[in-house]
Amino acid sequence: LAVRVGATGSQNLVGRKIGVTRIVCCAAPSYLERHGEPRTPEDLAAHTCLTYEYSPNRNVWHFRDGKGGEPNVRIAGPVHVNNGRFNEALAVAGLGIAREPDFIVGPDVRAGRLKAILCDFEPPPLNIYVVYPSRRHLSAKVRAFADFLVERFATAEWGLPTTAANATSPARRSTA
Repeated sequence: LAVRVGATGSQNLVGRKIGVTRIVCCAAPSYLERHGEPRTPEDLAAHTCLTYEYSPNRNVWHFRDGKGGEPNVRIAGPVHVNNGRFNEALAVAGLGIAREPDFIVGPDVRAGRLKAILCDFEPPPLNIYVVYPSRRHLSAKVRAFADFLVERFATAEWGLPTTAANATSPARRSTA
């Protein structure tokens, strides 16, 4: 059993949706004070971006604007990580702009340690799945844990409000 964000992975896996997450660009207020806040995705070319190994195109960030446009922006930075929490910590330390799921950066945005940026250019939300090899021969333990995750995440609160990513209001509910 695994938890996957985005695609479920192999076609040989069964995926049960347990929630939804938004991908949020954010930076520490100290970084934004030193370097300015990007207003459009294209402005990222002049910024230090923190890249993530498991992104489909780690040096290209995809965006979507309110007019149906989908700009793709080549980004660069001196740090490339394979752990979302570490990327978050680097952003909080003011070392660059991170782009992470709201379940990772939401608490820091609400606490003011990070500021969500480019909120008008968010990519589509990603589904979160619990995945396993097959329904046939599924052990009782795996079935029970998958059921638990589906039920638990149906009421989980982790993300940021969808109307204002910089708001400090309570987290929105995930959807299952």
